[in-house]
Amino acid sequence: MKRACITFVSIGLVTAACGGSSGSVEPLGNAAPSGSSDLGAPEVAPGSTSDSEDPTGATKKDGGTGPLRGFGEACTASSQCAGGACTSDDGPQNGTCTRPCSQETPNDCRKEKTLCLEIGGGSFVCSGPEVTTGTDTDDANLGLGDCVTRELSPLGDADLFFIRAAYEGPMTISVVPQNPGLDVGFRVYDGAGSQMANLNDKPPGVREGLNVKSWIPSNRAFVLVYDAGSSVAGSYRICAEKTPTL
Repeated sequence: MKRACITFVSIGLVTAACGGSSGSVEPLGNAAPSGSSDLGAPEVAPGSTSDSEDPTGATKKDGGTGPLRGFGEACTASSQCAGGACTSDDGPQNGTCTRPCSQETPNDCRKEKTLCLEIGGGSFVCSGPEVTTGTDTDDANLGLGDCVTRELSPLGDADLFFIRAAYEGPMTISVVPQNPGLDVGFRVYDGAGSQMANLNDKPPGVREGLNVKSWIPSNRAFVLVYDAGSSVAGSYRICAEKTPTL
């Protein structure tokens, strides 16, 4: 589905290099506001009904009686959507249905196979790129200095992590396999849902890492750790840490 782009906070990264022992990214400015979002029911004049309901309370779709629209279906108002939200990149006449979500809940948009993104005013909806994870509960939110051990199982599994840190300076995101047969990769998306990096150039059993050269407190990042062709399922350790100074 299209991404709503209203006052998104961007991690501010562009890929620069992914070779060697770790990748590296340079800072960018925050994403510019654009698009629109309707999270509330449209205003209706007293004594009249909205274009999505008739006086009996039956839901209308495309001018007729029918079910509310599901995630990803076209909409012009939130009242048309089962999830209660209609977002658009290019005006209210070209929206798509979604639902509110919380970044406090790890991988809150698992069912929708996407990210929980801010649309301004402290509101968040399921939007952005397609992100498919497993059915386990390995997903987690990380802060600076946090490390967790998770498992890619069965083969083909993927886990989603959300990083938020009140910190300014260089940060390293690393994923280290815990057994020699596990081949890991990870993608990094910024706070607006744009993919900033994809690390997958090491053989099985070897660490993948990304150096963020200039993290600031307003940055947000989503990290999708995935099986990059492992011969066996296994565990890995992911960390978000200050980059060591030499």
